[in-house]
Amino acid sequence: MGLKTLLRRIQRRLPFGTPGRPTPCDHIRKILIQLKGRQSDLELKLSQEHLPAKRRRMELQLEVIRLQQAKGLARQVELRDGCD
Repeated sequence: MGLKTLLRRIQRRLPFGTPGRPTPCDHIRKILIQLKGRQSDLELKLSQEHLPAKRRRMELQLEVIRLQQAKGLARQVELRDGCD
């Protein structure tokens, strides 16, 4: 097994910092964009739903998404110094 093969295997196992791999800030940014899309989809479905049980479930899902977004934004602010 050559040195290049070993290096490639090690780089594949490293989570961040290798070429082609997202940084933690990029990863958080991507997740926040996905959460925003899910939130808008749920809000649209919620406005069209009339059954109380389904509305309550969607409201809970929206609340979870909002909390996840707040947590992601806080983490993004923490990491901002090391990412930009």
